[in-house]
Amino acid sequence: MESRPRALWLRTEPLHAVIYFDEECRGIGRSVGLKGFWMGYFATRTAPMGPVRPEAATAVLAVFAPGMVARALPAAWQIVTPERLTDLRAQLAARALRRLIPGIDTLAGQLAPPLAAMVEDASALARPLFAANRPLCDRADPVERLWQLTTALREFRGDAHAAALADHGLDAPEALVLAAATDRVPREGIRLDRGWSETRSGRPPRNGCAPAG
Repeated sequence: MESRPRALWLRTEPLHAVIYFDEECRGIGRSVGLKGFWMGYFATRTAPMGPVRPEAATAVLAVFAPGMVARALPAAWQIVTPERLTDLRAQLAARALRRLIPGIDTLAGQLAPPLAAMVEDASALARPLFAANRPLCDRADPVERLWQLTTALREFRGDAHAAALADHGLDAPEALVLAAATDRVPREGIRLDRGWSETRSGRPPRNGCAPAG
């Protein structure tokens, strides 16, 4: 029998994930002058926390090499404000969902109340990304609100994973080794995409996706 947390994840993750897989959403960083996908990723994902420095972003995101994050932050905040990114990501995500899901506006009206109740009732203790995303859920556009609610729940789950790793004394490379051991993700790809070398140096990846400069 499928657990309730897993069922919630399976049903909400596809709505949230358009921000990473829709082509227009993937270009959000470049559209505002950021350099490359990863610079846009780090700035967009941490934007709810304000102009966060790389040390804090690395700690919160849990699995990325410090050098990779430092290539993007704080340089991104010299180009675009966090407030601009939080608005733009919700707008582009909503546009993508409207293209992909007929009747999404009606669905958003039905799903928002129970999702909002979950977000409101959840504890923000030791969940920094969730805490930063929760105040952003009161968006006027119904599909933007739906996306932001699913994003808050996604970050709640991610924060919990980071806390579990810390509780068991596991660092980022060790967490990636565990993920690769499940055979659900390719070992080499997950290592490179998170900026780790074979010697754990934390240099930015050499796969063509790292931001330049």
